[in-house]
Amino acid sequence: MKNLSLEEFVDKICEIFPVIMNSFIKQRLAFFIKGKITVAQFFILDYLYRYGETKMSDIANYVGVSTAALTGIIDRLARDKYVTRVYPERDRRIIKVRLLSKGKEIIEKINSQRKQTLKDIFAKLNQEDRNQYLRILLEIKKILTLNTEKKD
Repeated sequence: MKNLSLEEFVDKICEIFPVIMNSFIKQRLAFFIKGKITVAQFFILDYLYRYGETKMSDIANYVGVSTAALTGIIDRLARDKYVTRVYPERDRRIIKVRLLSKGKEIIEKINSQRKQTLKDIFAKLNQEDRNQYLRILLEIKKILTLNTEKKD
């Protein structure tokens, strides 16, 4: 591959990312098409699965919406028994959200599909390419984490 300018590199990345995202969404599309959960609900459930019981404000910050907007999403998730709201005794103004077993089950199914998709893709690459890809992704994560910390 020829050496690309930064502009050409970014153009290539912008061509590739939609293909990758589309592939992953199609893998999980069955859950979304059947009306079980929306993409936004998936991100919230996945966050709760990874981090446990969490304040509404923290979830809103993660998803990038206001707590008012998040309330409607959480209402639907609670109605469908994916989550429950928790009101700590020491401060009833704080509202936390906890994942219920039904929410855990759907996230585990989706994540299992995602993991299998990744295995199918990366099985076609050699070990050296996988290691290089992981190293680059870890560097990107570090950059993004530093940028997020600077904004806080």
